[in-house]
Order: sequence, then structure tokens, then C-alpha cells
Amino acid sequence: IAVTGSVGKTTIKEMLRVALGALGRTHASAASYNNHWGVPLTLARQPRDAVFCVSEIGMNHPGEIAPLAELVRPDVAVISTIGSAHLGHMGSLNAIAREKASIIAALPRGGIAIVPDDAEGQAIFTDVAQAAGVTLWRSGFAETSEARLTDPELSGEGSRFVAHVAGTAVPVEIRAPGEHLARNALSTLAVVAALHGSGSELSRAAVALASFTPGTGRGAASPILDGEAILLDESYNASVLSIKAALGVLALLPAKRRIAVLGDIRELGDFSREEHLSLEPAVSTVADLVFCCGPHMKDLFDALPSSRRGSWEENSTALAPLVRAVLQPGDAVLVKGSFGSRMKVVVDALKVESV
Repeated sequence: IAVTGSVGKTTIKEMLRVALGALGRTHASAASYNNHWGVPLTLARQPRDAVFCVSEIGMNHPGEIAPLAELVRPDVAVISTIGSAHLGHMGSLNAIAREKASIIAALPRGGIAIVPDDAEGQAIFTDVAQAAGVTLWRSGFAETSEARLTDPELSGEGSRFVAHVAGTAVPVEIRAPGEHLARNALSTLAVVAALHGSGSELSRAAVALASFTPGTGRGAASPILDGEAILLDESYNASVLSIKAALGVLALLPAKRRIAVLGDIRELGDFSREEHLSLEPAVSTVADLVFCCGPHMKDLFDALPSSRRGSWEENSTALAPLVRAVLQPGDAVLVKGSFGSRMKVVVDALKVESV
């Protein structure tokens, strides 16, 4: 199985590790080992008795996915999302969709590709799948999608929904909050159905997903301020799509006050100002107080209503003590930014217990 996408590919890879692990020995990429070093390493490390191999494939420039996908030679491919990550290198969302669709072209005739039903590039996915003789399954909320999510119950504790895949309806519960994670779980179950059909394996995989937990810096919630506040750690990386998804989770958390701490989104090139400013409606709707760092995130900070502005600083090291100083019981704090913004500095500062 090969997994790519602008946002969520590592999460789907880890969900597949859990879901397929209930059906047979499963080998999957370590961490985010998804480049020209990581993909061959994943394949080289595959145990002889592995039943399933899940390879994450990433890119930040044109032409990077095809050779890696051909190396993996997947039976099933998944595209998680299409978003503006690496837009500065790629130039347009259509170009990003076309690059991601290279994973579809690597499938054998009769293979199955699972793509999000609401993403940019639907015509591209269709054209590439038809040319390769591949079956295309769309995944999401649309009634026409081959994998469909219904009856969602979203809370700060997690999500419950019904997955309709391969003619079967399966109840699903994941103990990690956010609509985006429910969508990822649906795509995961679509992979299981693509491999095994609608038999008992699908139900066993759905039950296994209840044990999934987000990785470090990828949405794990933990108590801070001696247990009187909540930290949502999304510090590993960021894009416009993933920040909006994280804000959606922040809105679900029980809190007296919601604080967003945001660092720069990198690799946006000439699109940086526009992309950062596009976050203003979502940020203003969810966050009561906003802290930002980095030259690009200053565009967003300056656009916010004055009542929502906490502080802006050049870097996360300068910002961390300012966020720490305003913490109050009942706060829920989201920390997110691109890897290069070093937002883990803020996370570590907030996790220091008071004395």
C-alpha cells in the first residue's frame, strides 16, 4: 500500500499499521520516512513474513513521487488530501494534484486508488486512473462516494461514525478528535475493503482503529498547568489545510478560553501572504487569543481583530514565555507551525509544571 497527500499521509499510514495489524503482520514506514532515502529504507527493512507493507511517499518538488511509487509497486494507493503545502515549489493546486496522482499511475491494471471526494484535481485523478486501467474510489461525505462517512458524532474525546465501504456499513469509533481524523479512518477502512472486500476483516479493522492515538506533535492532547488546562500539540508541521483542521479540534475541546499559537507555514513562495491571510476567518472564529511568530505569520497577526491579538515575535523562543505567562485554568491551547518554525519550543515551555 502506498500513501501520499499534502496533509495526513503519516496519520493514515499509522492508522493502516493499526488496522491491518489486526489482520496480519504489518510493516510500515518509520516516522515520516517518505523521501528518496526513507522509501527504499522502508522496503529494505520489510520482514520476509510481513503480510502487508505500507509505504509513505512524500514530495516537495515536481517529479519526486513517480520514481518512488514505481519502486514500491503498490496494489492499493491512497491520496489523503490536496492542499497548498509546497505551493511555492509547485505553482498551483492542479500541479500538486497531478504530482500526487503519479501514485495512481504506479498501480497495476485493476489496482484500486482511494482519493478524497472533496479535493482539488478530481478530473486529473479520473484521467490518470483511466489511462492506467485503475479503479478509482472516492472517500468522504458525498452520497456518490464509494467510501462514505455518515452519522458523525464529533467531540473533544474522539469521533463516532458509520463507514459505508464495499456495500457494507461498519460502525467506527476513534479516540482522537477531529473530522479530519474521521476522514483518515474512512480512507484506512477503504484500503482494507480494497484488499479484502466487505468480509469480517473490515469489522476487525474498524474495531482495531479504536486503539489509534496521534503521534507526537500531530494532535495529541495533554493536561498542562497542573491539570487545569489542555495543550493540543500540533507542533510537528503545518499547512493551511492542517491548521484549519487543528482549529476544528480546538473548537471541540471543552474550555473557558481557546488560545492559538501559530508559527510560519514554509515553502509557500510568492503565495505566502495570501495563504497566511486566508486563515483569518477560521482563526477569528475559533480562537479567543492568538500568538504568532515568524515573518510570514505576522501578516495574519496584523489582520486579526485587536481583541484577539496576544503577541507576535520573530521566533518561537521569544514567544514561548509570553504564552506561558498568560495561561489560566480552563484554557485550551493549540500550538502549530511548520517544522522549521520550531514550535516544539513553545510546547516544551507549556509542559513545564508550575512550582
